[in-house]
Amino acid sequence: MPSAYNVPCTHCGKLTTKAFSRRNQGKCKHCVSGGTEVQGGKPAPRKLAADTLKKTLVEGFKSLVSEDAWRRAREARFSTSASLLSGVDVTVDCTNNPALPVACWNSATKRMLLNSFWPVTDNPVLAQIFDRAKLYHELGHTKFTTNSDLRGDLQKASKAPDKFLNLSNVLEDGRIERKLREIWAGAGDYLDAIVAEVAKDGNQSPLDGLILHVRYHVWRNESERKFWEPFQADIDRAVQSESSAEVWRIAADITEKLFGEEAKHPDEQKADKPTDRSEEEPEDGQSESEESSGDAPQLSEDGQGEADEEQEGEDSGEGSGEASEGDGEGEGEEDEEGEEGKEGDSPADSRGGKQQEPAPEGFSEKAWKEVQKIVREAMDEVSAEALADVESMIEEVMDAEPVQDFLEGSDEGQQAEILAEVFRCMKTESARVRSAETRSGVLNQSALARALTSRRCFQRSEEKPAEAYVALLLDTSGSMAGMEIVHLAKSARIINGALMQAKVNVRMFSFGGYNSVRQHITIGASEAPLAGYGGTPTHLAMAAAAEWLEVEQAQRSLVICVTDGNPDNDLQVTEQLHRLEEANAKTIGVLIGYTEEAVSRRHGGFQEQFNDLICTLTPDTLAEQLEPKLRDFILGL
Repeated sequence: MPSAYNVPCTHCGKLTTKAFSRRNQGKCKHCVSGGTEVQGGKPAPRKLAADTLKKTLVEGFKSLVSEDAWRRAREARFSTSASLLSGVDVTVDCTNNPALPVACWNSATKRMLLNSFWPVTDNPVLAQIFDRAKLYHELGHTKFTTNSDLRGDLQKASKAPDKFLNLSNVLEDGRIERKLREIWAGAGDYLDAIVAEVAKDGNQSPLDGLILHVRYHVWRNESERKFWEPFQADIDRAVQSESSAEVWRIAADITEKLFGEEAKHPDEQKADKPTDRSEEEPEDGQSESEESSGDAPQLSEDGQGEADEEQEGEDSGEGSGEASEGDGEGEGEEDEEGEEGKEGDSPADSRGGKQQEPAPEGFSEKAWKEVQKIVREAMDEVSAEALADVESMIEEVMDAEPVQDFLEGSDEGQQAEILAEVFRCMKTESARVRSAETRSGVLNQSALARALTSRRCFQRSEEKPAEAYVALLLDTSGSMAGMEIVHLAKSARIINGALMQAKVNVRMFSFGGYNSVRQHITIGASEAPLAGYGGTPTHLAMAAAAEWLEVEQAQRSLVICVTDGNPDNDLQVTEQLHRLEEANAKTIGVLIGYTEEAVSRRHGGFQEQFNDLICTLTPDTLAEQLEPKLRDFILGL
């Protein structure tokens, strides 16, 4: 496939290829050409053809790459972009966690968080567009937001500190995005691409009405325009100012005029009431970082001084919106121009949303059409390069070796290292035995006379050295629900991580549900990444392992089954065990929640399922217990 757009131009912020960037001092093709490819003074848009975003890219995305591998690829890509544009070494962490901020920047550690949990989209291209918009917004705060001490002083002195905080956030967001567009023109398209979600999910407070105005001079409705009309000059002055300090002072002045009096006229209270959302939402330790972006998730402070201030501005801008811009874009096209065919150019088309969406509550029809037009034009600009960005990352992930992550703060990594050393020995011994068999050869009796003087009387075997194969089977039946599924996940990460470190051929299957067998590459690094329900179709998982080993023509293989109970069908399990034995595969059962004494008292079941057993109440000693069983297997080679 052609080179992908995967690094930002250091001049305008648009994505370009690594090779072109290296040859042209970090610039993209448009900047190098001096802007010759233009339409109406703007770079010619690279429109995304309707058939370019293949349905399989969205529907089959999760089957192509594992969640952990995709997260690492995105973190690497965004970290590269952030470091190139900021001039400092930035680490970007990607997550999907509703308990964390949508996006934030920590100036002390030079780390940035991008959280894609809201809104939800299964379209990786849309997710890439929205997260890149959040990245640009956060970079804007790192470059332009200053004077956090002054802001803190003004907030403490304010008679309405929360309202001051929210208003200063909105004004500063408008200012830093204006300055971003001046230095990185390409960033503006990404910021525009998520504006529909930012606008739709704001509440009906006049303050949220400012979110659009500070960016596009668009009011959601006439009543909000009238509400802010006395402060119009101050708002414009704040957005056009060159320093955060001026924004803080203007916000303090407006807050004092609006909310400074203890007793308000009833009409004023009615007008002010929607802005009291900051009094409904604050959590402990968040007073310095609340945002006024409606019901969208709010940024929380990280306790790092200036980092808190820079973090605040995000949510009222890019942090509030994510995945639904494509809907707004497609709708705007149909509404404004009636060009239904153009809807295929949008990454959102794969979600099937082509019906016109009515204006959200609080929007005039005219204002909503303007928002849709902004999003549509932005999507025309960024969709093709975002698609190329995603495709190149998929290619990188597919070419890269998968990595098993471990639960943070656990001993899983140490246990995996112990077992990895044993698996390396197994891999070596497997190859050594096959190599010896190959060297032994077969006597060529027709050349017996030359046997004493030449080695050519031996017909050399051309078989390649044998490789080690291990199938890991995970019981996700209903009896594994609760702590058992936590123990199962830990056991799986330890064993799978060890096999990957040793570079042993491994295939991992989970079995449970209603005769369901699923294949996994890695297991998520959380307490319960798997769900336990349904029956225990152990025989189906063993059959899947046997089929894989037969296809691979494995000469020496091992099957490890982590389970806690008897199978649904003992007879079929016995049949599959014999099938594996005929293929020179040894099966070891890891029984979760049992002691050896409890198993010995049990009538039937476990001993007939496996060639060998280990029993553990928890996986805390898994490596210690499994290591001797693996060494016995190696000695048997």
